[in-house]
Amino acid sequence: MRRCPNCNEELQDYDKVCTNCGAFLDVVPEQLDEEIKEEEPVKEIKESKKNRNLWNQYPITEERPKEKQEKKRKFYWKLPILLLIIAILFYTASKVTEIIKLKDNILPITKIFKTLGIISGIGTIPSLFIVILIFLIKRSPSKLMEPREILNANASPTEQRRMAYVGNHYVKISRKKFSIPAFIGNVFYVIYRKRYLLGLTGVIILILLIGLSQYFSWLTIILIIYVLLTSFLLGFTFNKKYLIKVTKKAKKIRDKKKDLNAEEIIKVYQKKGGTDLFFTIIILVLFIIISLILNSMVLPKFPKKEKKEEIKVDTLYISKKENCKAYSESVSTRYQEENKEIHEINCYLGDEKYLIFETIDLKTNESYIAKYNINQQLGQLSLINTTQQLDELKEKKLQGTIQNEELTDLTEKEKIENEFNEFDEKIKKDQEEYKKDNTYVRNYIKIKLNK
Repeated sequence: MRRCPNCNEELQDYDKVCTNCGAFLDVVPEQLDEEIKEEEPVKEIKESKKNRNLWNQYPITEERPKEKQEKKRKFYWKLPILLLIIAILFYTASKVTEIIKLKDNILPITKIFKTLGIISGIGTIPSLFIVILIFLIKRSPSKLMEPREILNANASPTEQRRMAYVGNHYVKISRKKFSIPAFIGNVFYVIYRKRYLLGLTGVIILILLIGLSQYFSWLTIILIIYVLLTSFLLGFTFNKKYLIKVTKKAKKIRDKKKDLNAEEIIKVYQKKGGTDLFFTIIILVLFIIISLILNSMVLPKFPKKEKKEEIKVDTLYISKKENCKAYSESVSTRYQEENKEIHEINCYLGDEKYLIFETIDLKTNESYIAKYNINQQLGQLSLINTTQQLDELKEKKLQGTIQNEELTDLTEKEKIENEFNEFDEKIKKDQEEYKKDNTYVRNYIKIKLNK
């Protein structure tokens, strides 16, 4: 077992290229041979299985335990990723429940999901900054291969140019068909690899979808589909497309810089290519800030079209009104024959069905209130009582000359008078109850008659 002289990655004895940084291992054959020879005596030492323990499973240098410790230190990436995933899940759940609109469009759980999503999203920002800071502090900068090492490598000129342009992870990118960084990083990994136009276009589309989803809820589903689709497409196609683009760019640079020698042009490839972590972080931070501003609905929303209220036809009330109108016209015709005039008739078609109205005697110009009972089965009207001579009975009551029979008649007449005066209020209350609940049954009806 040997290690890469560039990044100290563990390699197999037969490896000619570092699987981590892409460095070619046969650049300085003499040194590699010496290292292999130095390791041979260690391999010859055989320990019995009985004497082995956890302490002597590794060489004295204890390099392997250190590597395990370094891997354990990478746990700090889990926090922002976890917060971001929680934020996306809760926010998506809030939008889905908002679109579904169950039970009178009131979903308290929608507000809970949205609040948790916003809190998780806000928590992602400081945790991400801290993680990036820790990563940059603890991360040892990858040493690029020297131009002479690339030129001495056992590779074709085209592959040497691509290796110089891509950087340390060339071997991984050239060998793997599926790119995990592109799948996770999405358009931000594209920017990281200096594909600025494609990456920034993707970021702008994301921002537009996030902003418009505040006005059109269904766009949230489109946003989720877009993110998933781009992640899978980039994961499966980025490495191949990226290497094709790198080959074309390297060829253009070589055609333009024909006056440079081999080492100088390799340096140009390394400068033009590689990665851009600083610009990627700036774009990511701006994207998160803009997304939070849009999500907090600081921007004015488009005015929503007011939905026209569905008017439910109360067929039962219409039928009652038609019946009341028929009875009213019948009464009006009869009173007209007696030279009496009626302007409007109040009708109640509940349990106790009756007509109550005010009529004027055109001869004497006197008015009184009459109440008729309705017998729907027989289609007949029968007079209950009127308020004629009401004033005379009231006068007798004041003088104390009223008889018991007259007192009973006075009570009935006053009851009819009060009922007529309160009828408009009962109609109004009937309508208000129906507005609150259109299943409410209305019984109070007013019929206006033509003069």
